[in-house]
Amino acid sequence: MRVCIIGAGVSALVTAKELTAKNIEVKMFDKRSQLGGLWNFDPKLSTVSDHTVLSTSASFIQFSDFPEMDTLGEGYFPHYKVYLRYLEKYVAAHNLLPLITFNHEVIKTEQKGEQWEVSFRHGKTTTHEIFDYVVVCTGLNHEPSVPNFEGEESFKGLNIHSALLESTENLRDKRVLIVGGGESAADLAHAALPYAKKIYMSFRKGNIISMSKGPAQRPADHGSFRSKVWLPKIFLHDLHHCCIPNVRDQYSAFRTFYVILSLPLLLLTCSFKKLANEFLSLFDKNMWTALFIPPQRYGHASGLELSKACNELTQEPTDSKDELKRRFDKLRELFSWYSGNLGSTQPFTKSSAFFHDIARGKLTVKPNISRYNETTILFEDGSSEKIDVVVLCTGFKLLLPFLDDAELDGRKMYKNTFLPDKPNMAFLGLARGSIGATPPVPEMQARWLAGILTNRLNMPDIETMKMVIKKDAEIYNRVRPNHAERLTFLVDYHALMEDIAGIVGCKPQLSQLIMQPKILYKVLFGPMTCCQYRLHGPDANPEAAMKAFNNTPYPLIFRVTQGVVLYVFMKPVFVLLSKLGFNKFKPVL
Repeated sequence: MRVCIIGAGVSALVTAKELTAKNIEVKMFDKRSQLGGLWNFDPKLSTVSDHTVLSTSASFIQFSDFPEMDTLGEGYFPHYKVYLRYLEKYVAAHNLLPLITFNHEVIKTEQKGEQWEVSFRHGKTTTHEIFDYVVVCTGLNHEPSVPNFEGEESFKGLNIHSALLESTENLRDKRVLIVGGGESAADLAHAALPYAKKIYMSFRKGNIISMSKGPAQRPADHGSFRSKVWLPKIFLHDLHHCCIPNVRDQYSAFRTFYVILSLPLLLLTCSFKKLANEFLSLFDKNMWTALFIPPQRYGHASGLELSKACNELTQEPTDSKDELKRRFDKLRELFSWYSGNLGSTQPFTKSSAFFHDIARGKLTVKPNISRYNETTILFEDGSSEKIDVVVLCTGFKLLLPFLDDAELDGRKMYKNTFLPDKPNMAFLGLARGSIGATPPVPEMQARWLAGILTNRLNMPDIETMKMVIKKDAEIYNRVRPNHAERLTFLVDYHALMEDIAGIVGCKPQLSQLIMQPKILYKVLFGPMTCCQYRLHGPDANPEAAMKAFNNTPYPLIFRVTQGVVLYVFMKPVFVLLSKLGFNKFKPVL
């Protein structure tokens, strides 16, 4: 069997490794001249920028059987060049470089019976090859999505998509408007401050802003552990917004029960200060009325209300650390509230530095654009600002130009991997986790694909796939009303990983770890990194898993306490309630 892998980025490299390990013939093609895809900086292409550092911790972004990332003293969130070196090390370790043909752009894929004819452009030459299987690992960051605004043709300033902005140096002494609230917008806004004369950010609605670091300066994603992420979305939202100290801004029945169940464990762990605080909170009448009043967990999606609230909060300048901290926490609350949806159902922006800039009054929040004029931008609230450069951080179209039906939609794919009407083709790495990291997902997909191509695993029939796709799409549209049409590949990282791991047969077997309490401890209460999926099942690599575990610090006591409350006390009750027909309590894992 001959397999064509399109791309030479993270998804393509791990796919090639998994397939060649099964003695499957692989050829990789990439239009760029170097490996790494988006991780190889190129000012003229859609890649990382020159100031990019990891927003996901090194623990999560490594492959499950290759915990060899050397951060060179840069901590949990190194510069992108460190991760690029890791990929180069991975390629060398598995001898993948000879499989890659660079400077070959795939321009067309066409079915020829049960095979595929793939056409390439190399310079001015076009060539064709026949393959038994095609794996698309290109991602979707190819064609910028540029919204249309009234009057933009009259604008005399620069109107540019962020993917085409070569450097923040180009913004020197300019009045800049950044449109969007994702990670590229957040990173750019903060990075451009030393150069720009003035920076504004325009939002259609709020967003979930997650700090990269949590308690004890640990990565925030280390708080994403197995004994917690089984919670259904609505209760995971309640946990984050009602039960986490310094973030509490809502009451709910979940919070009340959680506090009551926490008290015995806090006593056992001698956390007397926390015990006292939690005990005293039970004298708050809101804790008990919440048992009978359904909570309002979020407001309506509104950039207009968000900008008004942000500007009221920061209208007076301050250098007080306490006031800046208060403003920072309030900004997180406001952005979450005006996102218009549960925090656990939308993408997280893991770059929070721009919040400090807003709190200090160095960056101004504006609502959605109403129209462009020659030198000014008019906003929904009736205000206008003189602008030299508009940078559109508005994402990319879901297009792959080498497919006949080029526009893709994750809601029409089987587990974000297969299209029922395209046999012998798979799409790896398109799924984007709302939390967690991207690289482990295509690795898990590649292990699944390797099992299929070696006939160890079977694909369901087309009708079964379509039935699953329809059901999953209905759920997706219901729980993500503000993102369903724009971000169709947004996935729940933990749920998807567990789902595919169940198919592959590599889920960690907790019952088998009872005699290995140290490992069980980290599996349940440590970050749910992909190394857990090398403990058992096909292609298990316990040595690599153990090395990854040893490179990860022991879970904080308060997270263990939290995990015990949720997993030991709450989960059995949720399982029972779901079996009695109360589906909203059904555990995700």
